[in-house]
Amino acid sequence: MVLVGGLVLLLAGDRGRASVSVTPGIDPLETLDLEIKPNVIIILDSSGSMNDTPGNNTIGGDHPDSKIGAAKRVLLQAIQNNETKVNFMYGTYTQSTSTTSQQPDTLGNTGQGNDRFSYWAKIDPLALPVVPELFLNQVYAFQTISNAGSVINNILYFDEGGATFSCAITPGFYASGAALATQLAANMNACSAGNGYTVTFAGGLFAFAKTGVRSFRMDWSQAVNSIRAVLNAGTTNTGLGAGPFTTGNAQGGAFLALRHLASDLAFTENGLNYREMVAGKFWNGQTLFVLGITGTVCGEAAAVTPTNPPTVNLQQVSNCASPTASQVGAPLVFTFAGHPLPAARFPHRHHRRPHVRPAHRLRRDDGRHGRGPGDGLCLRHPRRRVHAHRQFPAGHQDGVQRALGDGGSAPGSPGPGGHPTLGRDSNPRQPQGEHGRRVRDRR
Repeated sequence: MVLVGGLVLLLAGDRGRASVSVTPGIDPLETLDLEIKPNVIIILDSSGSMNDTPGNNTIGGDHPDSKIGAAKRVLLQAIQNNETKVNFMYGTYTQSTSTTSQQPDTLGNTGQGNDRFSYWAKIDPLALPVVPELFLNQVYAFQTISNAGSVINNILYFDEGGATFSCAITPGFYASGAALATQLAANMNACSAGNGYTVTFAGGLFAFAKTGVRSFRMDWSQAVNSIRAVLNAGTTNTGLGAGPFTTGNAQGGAFLALRHLASDLAFTENGLNYREMVAGKFWNGQTLFVLGITGTVCGEAAAVTPTNPPTVNLQQVSNCASPTASQVGAPLVFTFAGHPLPAARFPHRHHRRPHVRPAHRLRRDDGRHGRGPGDGLCLRHPRRRVHAHRQFPAGHQDGVQRALGDGGSAPGSPGPGGHPTLGRDSNPRQPQGEHGRRVRDRR
C-alpha cells in the first residue's frame, strides 16, 4: 500500500496535492437494443367491396363509414400503438376486372365533369334538433369567382384596339348567371374610361356588347388568372367590333360544380339515411345557403373552414335577400367519399387465403431462385399476387405473422372486442406456414 501511494505521488509531481477524479465507463452492452421484435405482415383487402359500408351499400372508399375507411383507422391505431414493439410489413392484393390481366383498375371520370367527386350526408331521422333533408339545384363553376387561394379566376381581359385591360371582377359567390353578368358589366365600365358595356346571361351563355363609341375585343387568349374557363369562353380572341360576343354554354355538364337532387344515390342503414351529392370540383369547408326545401342556392358563407375528412355544408335559410340572418336549424354536412361509384359493387372477392412461402423458395425479380439483398416475400393467391418488401432490421430472423381476410372481408378490421385481427406467432424465429405448420427459414 505504501508503494502504491508513493507511485501516485511520483506520477502526480507538483500536482500531487490536486484531487484525482475517475470518470465511470459506459458498458457497451447497455447501448444495444437486445429485444427481439416480432415481424408482422399486414395484407389489406383492397377489392371493390371495400368501398361499401358494413351493410354492403356502396359509398366510396374515402368515406369514414366504408369498410376500407374502418380498416385504415384500425390499422393506423394498431401500428402507432406498436411501432416500437413490432416490425411491420404491408401489402395489398393486385386487383383487376380481367381474368388474365394483373394490371390494376384505372379511375374513370378524372377530367372536367359533374361526377368527379362524391360527398355523402348521414341523417339520423330521430335526432333532435331535426336536420332537414335539403336538396341543391345545380351549382356551376362560374358562380364561384375567387381572387385568392389555390384557384384565382377573377381577371377579365379585353381591349379597345390598344392596350389590354386586365379587369378584376369582384370575387364572391353569385347566386345566378344574371347576377354575375351584372357585375361583369359594372367592372368593365370601371376599367374602361368613357366606353360603356353591357353583359347579359341567357340559356347558359354570356353575351358582351358595348354602348360607347369605341370598338372592343374580348382577349380570351390571356390565361393568367383568367375568368375565361368558368365562362366557357374558349381561348381565341374575338374580332374588334361592337359585339355582342357570346361565350359557350357555361351550364353544360362539364361546368357543373355541385348538385344534390332527389334522384341521386341514397340508402338507409342501421336507421340512418345516407344521401349522395356529386361535385365537378373539390370542395372543403364551404357552406351554401339553400332556400327552404326548394333547392335554390342563395349564396355562400364567407367563412371557409377546411376539415379532415373534407366536407361541404348545406344550410337552410328562409330569405335569400338576407341568408346569414335567416338561417334555419343546423347545416346538413356532406363528407368526402372519393370518386362516385356505381350502385352495383365490383366483383373482386377473395375466396381463399394466399399461400405464404419462405423467401428461399420463391423466384426472385431477376428470374432466379433464392434470396438476395432486398428480396421480399411473395404471397401467392390464384390470379393475384402480393409483394411485401422486407422491412426487417438486419440480423433479425424472418418471423412472419399474418393478418389475412376471407371472402371480401376487411383484414385488419376490428375483431371481437374491437381489436384488429392481427395473427400472433409466439416464436418470431420460426414462422408458421399454411394451416399452422412450422416453416423452416433456411439461409
